[in-house]
Amino acid sequence: MTNYVEGDLMGKGAFGSVYKCHDPDIHKNFSIKKVPLSVTGEESEEIKALENEIQIYSKWNFHRR
Repeated sequence: MTNYVEGDLMGKGAFGSVYKCHDPDIHKNFSIKKVPLSVTGEESEEIKALENEIQIYSKWNFHRR
């Protein structure tokens, strides 16, 4: 996915903000979570929790009717 249009803010959480997006090339809507990263050189508990969240969401399949 290289070409998308970022839309409205959907919400904010502990890790970042979620935005509605649209890819005009494939005519698909989706959401993106933007997460601010701090460079610490160490793997923190926050990064581990975020990786877990990504793994959980990657298994979901959303269909809007």
